[in-house]
Amino acid sequence: MNCLVVDDEPFAHTVIEEFSRSLPLLHLLNGCFHALEAIEVIHTQAIDIIFLDIDMPKISGLELIRTLPVKPQIILTTAYSEYALEGFELDVCDYLLKPFSFERFLKSVNRALSRLPLASPVEESPATDHLLLKAGKQTHRIYFSEIYYVESYGSYVKVHLKDRLIVSLDSIKNLEALLPPQSFVRIHKSYLIALDKVATIAANYVVINGAKLPVGAVYKMNLTKMK
Repeated sequence: MNCLVVDDEPFAHTVIEEFSRSLPLLHLLNGCFHALEAIEVIHTQAIDIIFLDIDMPKISGLELIRTLPVKPQIILTTAYSEYALEGFELDVCDYLLKPFSFERFLKSVNRALSRLPLASPVEESPATDHLLLKAGKQTHRIYFSEIYYVESYGSYVKVHLKDRLIVSLDSIKNLEALLPPQSFVRIHKSYLIALDKVATIAANYVVINGAKLPVGAVYKMNLTKMK
């Protein structure tokens, strides 16, 4: 299936490219960073699925949809939920609210495939073992095995590795959705930990890499996942 990413943010391309590597059925064409560039590609190549941002300069994603005489399956990708209704009125396939997890991405892809002739649902292969995290102007590939714990920090998260710290404009809720639940659990509204990195468990705290982290009363049961 030929897929096209249309988004003015390089990080959005990186995330979808990374997710698509686990889905062999998807063939990503060279991405477009604005709608005018996308129009040329759409009219010269067969496109099955478009991952389309809405808020772009000159021509928005919604305006682009209206110009297409024949529409591929379109999955809107945006940070703004207020466009959802207008998107579905244009018969888009799905609406991915940034930032989104691999599981949510996979659900959207399968929804698009279900609307295409002779298409079968896809499954993840191989298993994902890392995530991509944007910090400033850099994008970091972080393997799950490197993460000790994640700390909520206002509108940011601090991802604590063994000997370094990465601060990203993201939420602890989103990272919790991206990390494998059998290995990472919430112990507090502000802390998400790797179970295999816990050195000490006490009544109301744990110790990881020398740091003493509080355990909230409603999260204590999560520590029973430790083996």
